[in-house]
Amino acid sequence: MSNVRVLVVDDNPDFLHSIQRFLQHLPGVLVAGTATNGEECLKQIPLVCPNIILLDLALPGIGSLETLKTIKEEHPDIHVIVVTLHNIGAYRKASLDAGADGFINKSELYENLPALIEATAA
Repeated sequence: MSNVRVLVVDDNPDFLHSIQRFLQHLPGVLVAGTATNGEECLKQIPLVCPNIILLDLALPGIGSLETLKTIKEEHPDIHVIVVTLHNIGAYRKASLDAGADGFINKSELYENLPALIEATAA
């Protein structure tokens, strides 16, 4: 895996800091930017040109699923992985139906995210 630009979107500053530190240690992964809500995410996309967006399922402002649909309509080449605390089948289905390329629970993030990023970027 090489040169994967990731935009991380989450409203929890502690999580943003933690995931940035984690991603910085993955070979070939660059944290291109962060955002704390859907509106900020959409504004960041043309500025940071991500290949992958890690999108929290519960965001303030415009909802995550609406943000996801907009990303897929305006930037179909960007892969979106939905990240959530709630590993509920209905949330997974709604995310995938909205166009998500992946879905991961935060409790499994550090164990499974590297492989998911690699598979999504391939």
